[in-house]
Amino acid sequence: MIKALLEYKDENNNNPYSFEFIFRDNFVLKAKIVRKTIDEKGKINTKNIIVCDSYPILTQKLSDLCKSFNVPEEYTKGIFPHQFATEHSLFYIGHTPDFKDYQQVDPKYPREEYNEMYMYNG
Repeated sequence: MIKALLEYKDENNNNPYSFEFIFRDNFVLKAKIVRKTIDEKGKINTKNIIVCDSYPILTQKLSDLCKSFNVPEEYTKGIFPHQFATEHSLFYIGHTPDFKDYQQVDPKYPREEYNEMYMYNG
């Protein structure tokens, strides 16, 4: 996501995003993403998004952590098609990404699970 935002250009070929990071032991704990835009009257508008990463705190993948704590499957974390998240799909509105995008994350991702999600979101 950060790579896509770093490479993003608006209609004036400017990048309206800036970043602030908090590190611990060479891992990002928190990232603040700031988007500044200027309206037609010259007023600067700022929007902030703060992303906190659980990686430095947790020792397992979230899906494995859920299994360790016997969390029912309907409440567990699914997979995200990271290859789909690019500069061109940053503001994507549409159908569920292709099955191949999920297989790139997990080659064993079951087609049945994708079909259920696609039917729900499609």
